Amino acid sequence: MRFVRLGILALLPVPAMSAPAVPPLAQPWSWHDAVEAGTVIDIDLIHADVTVTSATNDALVRIRPTGESAEAVVFSARSTAGSVRIRDTYPTRSPYFTECLPPVDERGDYWTYRVPLKVSVAVPRGAQLRIRLKSGAVVIADGVRVLDARTDDGTVTRLPNARQHPD
Repeated sequence: MRFVRLGILALLPVPAMSAPAVPPLAQPWSWHDAVEAGTVIDIDLIHADVTVTSATNDALVRIRPTGESAEAVVFSARSTAGSVRIRDTYPTRSPYFTECLPPVDERGDYWTYRVPLKVSVAVPRGAQLRIRLKSGAVVIADGVRVLDARTDDGTVTRLPNARQHPD
């Protein structure tokens, strides 16, 4: 006598396959202004990929936050004599869940609220740029005056002959 094996899985209903979830996109944030020669544009962000190009007129910073907590991040631009500082701030940490987390930072709980940022920066001639990131990549087009560009976990690359305008 022969036995024929039938796959039990073939008899069970199969749930419909769905496309991978796309992370939510919060509203883009931007800052632009006519800056004088010598003005320092200081960009200080947590998790970002930054593309820098030269601009013909005004300085422009455009930030597109993504991720589950994208709406939680607040961006600010503070101007002082000769500089403007762009920062991100996160909600404060719950006092009930602090195990295994680093000390509280003045910018909030960016360890829990991981929000990747896509940033495009257009820097006019004569302005200077300073970029500091906790993580992410920086790509700088030729012709942009950079005082300092660094990331604690990522790369900084200078590209010759890149596009002259951000996305």
